[in-house]
Amino acid sequence: MSKQSQNNKPNHKKNNKRTSSIKKQNHMKPLIWMTAGFAAILILLAVITNIQSSREVRFTDLPSLANQPVIGDPEAPVTVYGFGDYLCPSCMDWDERIYPQLYKDYIETGKVKYAHIHVMFQGQGSQLASLAAESVFQQAPEYFWDYHQAIFAAMRTNHVSLDLLLDLAEQHVPGIDLEQLEADITNLTAMPALAEDVDLVEQYEVTKTPTVMINGIVMKNPFDYETMKRTIEKELEAAMK
Repeated sequence: MSKQSQNNKPNHKKNNKRTSSIKKQNHMKPLIWMTAGFAAILILLAVITNIQSSREVRFTDLPSLANQPVIGDPEAPVTVYGFGDYLCPSCMDWDERIYPQLYKDYIETGKVKYAHIHVMFQGQGSQLASLAAESVFQQAPEYFWDYHQAIFAAMRTNHVSLDLLLDLAEQHVPGIDLEQLEADITNLTAMPALAEDVDLVEQYEVTKTPTVMINGIVMKNPFDYETMKRTIEKELEAAMK
């Protein structure tokens, strides 16, 4: 057989390979489309999540201040609510970094009043510290904020205990009846007040600490003081109308 006739002979192997390749490509197409569709769904979900997270969360029904420790002018047009846990490191940071600015700019000037709501996400230790603070508030409300800040400062380097809380009261609450305070903490005298705080935590969907709410507007980042200032200024402006 001549070379020419050999060249003219059909190459079944090449044809089979080509056919097999085409079949593979056809089988791959649905998989590619499924993968692309799945990726598109993920992108859409991410976009929806970002849109939802960027929306302002605002409650119109505000917490009652009747039984809450509040600092500032009672007639201040803006109320800032702080949901905090004494054993929460981020709450300690907020109290040290953000609260002094808030106090200087707005609380001291009579524009804002600030209320603390106890959160006890850290269990028994949080409850013990909150019981002590609430008991001090009931016995000597004028010294609550000194004691409140003393607890936060002490928790950076100490484990919470009854002895520590009594020592802090002796140091920061002049004239406190330590025996009565110990009895109140031991007997859970302030539990009804703390139960109100637990209800508020649930009602306002607090899942992390610190959570800061300005006239019902929940701050996405409680450490973003510039955004807090803009929100307060808008609320002050609205109150003047």
